[in-house]
Amino acid sequence: MKPDDLSANRLAVDIRQTEDLRLKLKQNPREGLKQVAQQFESLFIGMMLKSMRDTLPQDGLFSSDQTRLYTSMLDQQLAQKLSTSGQLGFARLIEQQMGRFLPPEDGAGGGGSYIHLTLPAERGGEDGGGGRSRHNDESG
Repeated sequence: MKPDDLSANRLAVDIRQTEDLRLKLKQNPREGLKQVAQQFESLFIGMMLKSMRDTLPQDGLFSSDQTRLYTSMLDQQLAQKLSTSGQLGFARLIEQQMGRFLPPEDGAGGGGSYIHLTLPAERGGEDGGGGRSRHNDESG
């Protein structure tokens, strides 16, 4: 069983997951970005399911606090399963979009452009600009 398979089997409300993501981002930014994108997709799907459930009538035989709690937990797990399956594709799009902010991988060959954001303290304050600098691999 691969480590990615283990994350798919976790509960949607696992508190340790945030620390695991932080560690993964430090060790391997590209893989960490993939997991963050999946978590964001899961959160988005969960909010979408909650909004869809809110449109249904709330009275009836099965309308109780316990039923709403169970339904909420079911929606969280369903959202996580959908995001890890990759069938909707939101995580992939987020990963592509945000991946442009990461430096190119070693040995990946040039040709692509990326944006490198730095804080003024990291740059030494040489230009006193707004805290951003843009580097383009193609321009040299």
